[in-house]
Amino acid sequence: MENSKLKEIILAEMEQSNFDVFLRSDFAHIGNYDRVGKALSQLCKECKLLRLGSGLYCLTEISDLFPGEVIPKAKSLPALAREALTRLGYQVVVSKAERERQEGRSTQVPTGRRLAIKGKQPNRKIGYDGTYVTYEHAK
Repeated sequence: MENSKLKEIILAEMEQSNFDVFLRSDFAHIGNYDRVGKALSQLCKECKLLRLGSGLYCLTEISDLFPGEVIPKAKSLPALAREALTRLGYQVVVSKAERERQEGRSTQVPTGRRLAIKGKQPNRKIGYDGTYVTYEHAK
């Protein structure tokens, strides 16, 4: 299959999907590992996709606030990271800061970029443009 055709198929599947975060493995049925990886890389260079981490991608749009800046199309970084981790099999729960805010013990509004993970902690960075989420161990 020609590379441009492969890119078209990947974009079409992403547009029709219910997910906002896509794993490289979501496209294993389209072509082999290297060809899919090359197509995803080219789509990132063309600013049609944003690489959130190793094997994690999302669709993009141009920011209204900062013309020319490419941002995720659907959600904020914390929401995308939460979806990515859930799809990777991690259990994401309410963080300590969010829990304190909900219980009225704090007036600070959490940024959402610190995610609480139950069980084994991920060893991957999720983010873009120098901004990444961090993890805390949940009890």
